[in-house]
Amino acid sequence: MESLLIENFSRIMRKLLSEENKDKLLGEISDDLEQYIADIKNMVDAGTITYDQLREEISKNLNIYEDQRPGSVAQMLMGCIDEESCPMRQEEVLDIPYFYDKVNKKIIPITRIDSSITSDSYAVIYVTGSPSDVSIDSLRELENKGFTKIKIMYKNSSKSKYRTFNIDNLNLYMNPVGMFNAKTGVLVALLLAIILYLYFKK
Repeated sequence: MESLLIENFSRIMRKLLSEENKDKLLGEISDDLEQYIADIKNMVDAGTITYDQLREEISKNLNIYEDQRPGSVAQMLMGCIDEESCPMRQEEVLDIPYFYDKVNKKIIPITRIDSSITSDSYAVIYVTGSPSDVSIDSLRELENKGFTKIKIMYKNSSKSKYRTFNIDNLNLYMNPVGMFNAKTGVLVALLLAIILYLYFKK
């Protein structure tokens, strides 16, 4: 059974890292290839595939010393040469991982679950570039999926490690002016109440 699983895993990796597919952006790949990525993540999460096996398959099918196209299938998988920079690593139980396609400005789920599980769930977005590259429309889409917390994992190149940018209140992050105005309104109302109280007290 295990040999069959490894054989299937090897076939999936060959397909993803073939000349035909490796340079495709994550937003350009077929539904089948997106499913393969989700399958790999599930196998890694379940422990049926180890990071050593994942690294071995990447090294067999890809020149790990070459820079890969940012946002491509090859670049995403090459991050798994280092477990800490691997988007396939297991997230916290309630967190849901996504890739961000900068060219098409869209988020792509890498698990079958594509919405917030609880109010404590983070949407974890992997992006090559900076947190500001993630569009407001994509953040709004995640908000519509029930997320109030975002964790953006970002790096500059295939070989660098991910850094983390946390958004613990998505609504406040996207509407800072509205929140400021609301706070200002409360403050003004409070000051008026104090002035009126002092005036009528006389």
